[in-house]
Amino acid sequence: MRQGYWQPMKSGDIETRHIMLACAPDRETAVSDALRFTQHNKLVHYDNVYVDTVFSAEQPEFWSMMEEGTGRNRETSEKLLTELVQEGYTSILDLAALPQGYLSKLLHTVAHLQDGFFGIDSGLYNLAEDSHQISARLRRDMARNPGNYWAVELRCVYFHHEDAFDALKKKLIS
Repeated sequence: MRQGYWQPMKSGDIETRHIMLACAPDRETAVSDALRFTQHNKLVHYDNVYVDTVFSAEQPEFWSMMEEGTGRNRETSEKLLTELVQEGYTSILDLAALPQGYLSKLLHTVAHLQDGFFGIDSGLYNLAEDSHQISARLRRDMARNPGNYWAVELRCVYFHHEDAFDALKKKLIS
């Protein structure tokens, strides 16, 4: 696995990595589709997005990246669910009593990883199916038509921006 995929930087800045699975006729279109997706996403905004690596399904590295990305998604879900279990939420029925706050945010993130909403925690995002997973049907098509599928690894950076509350707080303190 590559060095950390979600790391804080300086004073609230965050760098994260996403592997985007794109269905495209060529490398340039795949990269363009992945970048367009991140630029127009309504839920997640990055200040800088860099393309690190690109592999077609014709290359063995592609399949390693697919496994890495789906593994990261699974690992994130398991980690968050484990935290819920450690807090005493051991049954699906227990979740009905889950209070709003930090724990409900954990469940919310797990739900996003299951239902296909892209977020900062997305290890692999499947643009072809709007999903964090790869269906058996798509895997078969990728094996039959490997030149049409691309793994685009993005390094995304969010810089902490002072919002109105931060500015007011500074003004009141000084």
